[in-house]
Amino acid sequence: MGWVLENHPEHLELFLKCLYAVEVLCPLTVGPIKCSICFLYLRIFGTLRSIRWCSYVLIALTTMWAAVTFLIAVFQCSPIRDAWSPDGRRATCVDIQRYLVGQSIPNAVLSVLVLIAPIPPIWKLRFPLRKKILVLAMLVLGAR
Repeated sequence: MGWVLENHPEHLELFLKCLYAVEVLCPLTVGPIKCSICFLYLRIFGTLRSIRWCSYVLIALTTMWAAVTFLIAVFQCSPIRDAWSPDGRRATCVDIQRYLVGQSIPNAVLSVLVLIAPIPPIWKLRFPLRKKILVLAMLVLGAR
């Protein structure tokens, strides 16, 4: 933002609109990805009641996180256009720093929970230890 202000102040409103779009689209992209991973767990380990329960809880929590984060991002300012106003009229807006922290911490916790959810059923498979570790490594490498 400092670079835009110093070098291209005429593009500040466009920059703020793009930033607003990213804030709005983030939960609409991250949420479905996490839910699809949980649906994959249901498909693979669906016969186990514990993984079914865990997957449904993670899907519900992820959906709630995405919905709340999306709504807060869209309606962070009143009127909405103040979110990208270049003249700094953000008196009736939520504190963006608190919003980002409040959005990121549950997102990180849900990511870790989605990542570790299949560990117990994989560990119970009748595979040699080496194969179990390789399967877990594949999941961890697919995490990012």
